[in-house]
Amino acid sequence: MKRVLAVLVALALVAAASSTLQAQSLQSTLENLSMDAAKAYVDPIVSAIGSNANGGWFHRAPMGKILGLDLEVGVVFMATTFKDENKRFDYTGQFQFSYDEAYRLAQESFPAANAFAWNQLALRLSSQSFNLRVYGPTIVGAKDEYLTIDFPQTTYNNVIIPGDSYVIPGQQYTPRDPSGAAINGLLEGLKALPLFAPQASIGTLFGTQATFRYLPEAKLNDKIGKAKYFGFGIQHNPEVWLGSLLPIDIAVAFYTQNLKVGDLPLFEAKTTAYGINASKRLGWGFLNLTPYAGFMLEKSTLTFKYKFNTAFAGQPYTQDITFDLEGSNKSRIVVGASIKILFINVNADYNIGKYNSFTLGAMLIL
Repeated sequence: MKRVLAVLVALALVAAASSTLQAQSLQSTLENLSMDAAKAYVDPIVSAIGSNANGGWFHRAPMGKILGLDLEVGVVFMATTFKDENKRFDYTGQFQFSYDEAYRLAQESFPAANAFAWNQLALRLSSQSFNLRVYGPTIVGAKDEYLTIDFPQTTYNNVIIPGDSYVIPGQQYTPRDPSGAAINGLLEGLKALPLFAPQASIGTLFGTQATFRYLPEAKLNDKIGKAKYFGFGIQHNPEVWLGSLLPIDIAVAFYTQNLKVGDLPLFEAKTTAYGINASKRLGWGFLNLTPYAGFMLEKSTLTFKYKFNTAFAGQPYTQDITFDLEGSNKSRIVVGASIKILFINVNADYNIGKYNSFTLGAMLIL
C-alpha cells in the first residue's frame, strides 16, 4: 500500500519530479494530465476493490411472508479477475499553455532569438490546444514496461522571416516515483484481487431481510493507524403485499458500506449497489438447492490522502495530496446457486460486469 501511494503521489507531481527545463515550464498542465494518468494506472485495483465489495451480498431472495425467523452468520470470499485489456492504458489529454509558460518554452527552445520573436511565438502557443499522450502499464501490467509521457513535435512559421519556421522538438520522458524508480507494473502476474468480509443476515419481517458486514475498529500499526469497516443492506420481497403471483421469490435490494484505514495517509472506500434478484428453492427445509440471479447497478469511490515531502527548485515543501477515484463497474449480472445441508449453507456465483468476479459464501443458519 505504501508503494502504491508513493506512485500516486509521483504521478500527481510528475512535473515537479522531472529535472528537464521543458517539464518544469509545463508544471501546471502536466499535473492535471498526470492526475488522469494516475487514475488510469491504478484503475484495475480501484475497480477490483469496488467490484469485490459490491459482491456476495445475497444468495437468495427472502420469502414473501409477514413474519419469520431466519438468522445467518458467516463469511463471504470475493475475487475480481484481470483481463489483458486491464494491463495497459493509453491516455491523450488536451491542454493550453498559459502565456508565461509559452514564453519560457519559446526562450528555452530558441535561446538565440529576440524578445519580439519570443513574444510572437508565445502568443501562438498560448492560443491553441495541444495533445499530450501518457501511456504504459497499469499497476497490474508488465514490470519491464514503464510509464511514458510524449509531447509531440510542433512546427510554426516564422513571423519575421518568410519561409523560415520554428520547430519545437517533441519530447518523451519517463516520470519517476519519490524513490527515483521508473513507474512500471508493480503487481505483474496478479491474476485476481481477493477480498473477504464477515457477514450476517436476519429476517424476515414483512418480506424484508437485513444484512450486515462489520469489523470492529482496530489499530493496525503506528504508521498506518486504525481501520474500521461497516456495511448494511436490505432485500424486500413485494409479494408479501401482492400475494404469491410468481413461482419464484423476487426482491429489490440496496447495499452500502464504508471501509476506512488510517488518517494520514488515509484510504477510504465507499460503495453502493441496488437492483433486483430472484431465486427458487428446490428441495426441503433441511436439504435444498437454490439457484439465484440478479441485476445490480453499482458505484464505488476510493479516497486516498497522503502527505508528500519533497523539494522543487531547491526549496523543500510539504503537500497534502488527495485522490478521489471511482471504480469502472457500473452494473453487474449475478448468476449462482446455494446448497443448504441442515444448518450449513454454501453458495457460489459469477458476476459479469466490466470487471468480472467470483464470490463464495459459507453461512451457519441459526
